[in-house]
Amino acid sequence: MSEHSFPKSEKLKSRTLIAQLFDTGKAEKSYPVILLWNESVLPINVPVQAAFTASKRNFKRAVDRNRIKRMMREIYRLNKAELFQHLKEGDRQMAVMLMYVGKDLPDFATIQPKIIELLSRLKQ
Repeated sequence: MSEHSFPKSEKLKSRTLIAQLFDTGKAEKSYPVILLWNESVLPINVPVQAAFTASKRNFKRAVDRNRIKRMMREIYRLNKAELFQHLKEGDRQMAVMLMYVGKDLPDFATIQPKIIELLSRLKQ
């Protein structure tokens, strides 16, 4: 499979893992994006499972929330390779959630450097 794909097995859907993220996960912030992460044993043998979210309070229209999540997924998909390599070397697994907390609709160029910065911070 291509390193730039985002298959179903890499999507974080487990309610227990998501609850664990909010309870014991660590947070990295780079406004307007927050990265919640937790090293844990994943049900599927992949280095990272990721989820994306945008607040309904800040974006009433589902179209806007979906657009933000689609943008974040795309940026993640294109920049996850280094993180995957790093985790495979250490034989570790991680659950990750990217949350957009800004008040206005972002454009690709604004949030791309923020997400790349968060992912590189996660590697350390």
